[in-house]
Amino acid sequence: MPRKTKYKVKKKKAVVPIKITSLQQLADILDKVTISIEKFENEYYKTLQQMLNSLEALVKSMDKYADKTWNYILFKKMYDLISYIYPTQLTLKVANISPTLASILEDFTKGTRDIFCKRMGISTIPDKPCSTAQLNEYIEWVTEMETQLFNPEDLDKARRLGFPRGFQSALGRALLYANKAVVAADRMKDTAGREFVKLGALDVSGLPLDDQTKARDMIGKIQGELIRDLTQSGLYLDIMKKVKEILLDAALELGMVSDILIDIMFKPPRAPKKEKK
Repeated sequence: MPRKTKYKVKKKKAVVPIKITSLQQLADILDKVTISIEKFENEYYKTLQQMLNSLEALVKSMDKYADKTWNYILFKKMYDLISYIYPTQLTLKVANISPTLASILEDFTKGTRDIFCKRMGISTIPDKPCSTAQLNEYIEWVTEMETQLFNPEDLDKARRLGFPRGFQSALGRALLYANKAVVAADRMKDTAGREFVKLGALDVSGLPLDDQTKARDMIGKIQGELIRDLTQSGLYLDIMKKVKEILLDAALELGMVSDILIDIMFKPPRAPKKEKK
C-alpha cells in the first residue's frame, strides 16, 4: 500500500494589536507603511521602463530587417502589443488613474510611432496621424510580405540558422523585466492588503481623547491611500500579465526566446537516476 504522508495545516497568525502611546510613535509606523508600498511601486516603474526600453530597441532593430518575412510575422505580434498598450495608456491618462504609468507608456508609443506607421499603418499618437508617405510605404510593404509568404525561403532559413542575436537578447530582456514587474506589482498588492489589516488593529485607547481623534484621522488617511494602492497594484498586475503573455506568445511562435528560456522550456526533463543496488 502507498505510504500516507501527513501534513500539518498551518494556522494564520492573528494580528497582534499595537498599543499606541504617542502620536509620534503612530507617525513613525505610518511612515514605514508608506515607504514599504512606495518601494514596490518604484520597483514596478523601474522594471516597466527597462522592459519598454528593450522593446523599443527590438522594434528599431526589426525595422532594419523589414525585408524579411519572419520579421513581418513578428511585427504582427507587436501589433497585438501596441493595440493593448495604446488604449491602456489613454485610459490611465484621461481618467488620471496613474500619471506616472501613463507617462512611461506614452514615451514608448512616441518613440516607436514612426515605425508603427510604416509597418502597421497605425499612429500611436492621437493628434499626430501617419503621413501619406508612411501609409503608402505600409501598403507596399504588406503587399510584398504577403506575396513572399507563399514561398518563405528566408523564413525557413531563419529557423534553421537562428534569428539575429540582437532580437533574442532584446526579447529575452523584455520578458525578464516583464516578469520582475509582475512580481513587484504582486508584492505591492500583498503588502497593501496586509498593512491595511494591521492598521485596523492599532490600539489608540491609551492616548488622551484629543489625540485619539487625531490618531484615528491619521490612520484613516493612510488606510484610504492603501485602498487606492490595492486598486492600482491590481491594475499594474493585470497590465504586466497581459504584456508578458503577448511577448511570450511572440517568442514561442518564432522560437526567438533567449538561451536561458530555451533551456527552461524546451529541453526534455532529465531521466531519473538509477538507484544503486
